[in-house]
Amino acid sequence: MLLAPLYLPVKATKRKTREILYAQELLKKGDYLGVGIAATFITTNVGDCVSSVDSPSFDKSKLPKYTAFIVKAADVIIIISKLLLKQ
Repeated sequence: MLLAPLYLPVKATKRKTREILYAQELLKKGDYLGVGIAATFITTNVGDCVSSVDSPSFDKSKLPKYTAFIVKAADVIIIISKLLLKQ
């Protein structure tokens, strides 16, 4: 599967996890434009996970590593969705 659910130990990431799952649903339906939009939303808002102050489980030591991975994965998803739209 192209998009795997990513679970990070921060309350603010629940919204991002829902976006990832939503992008998976769009991919299954063949809505490649929607997949690209969802991935763009993720890359735009992933910084909220790092700077979230509303979460008691904020983990400064590991979270930045995960957000960098999410941004890279979302960038790949955006590129793939653009290629699929050209078909």
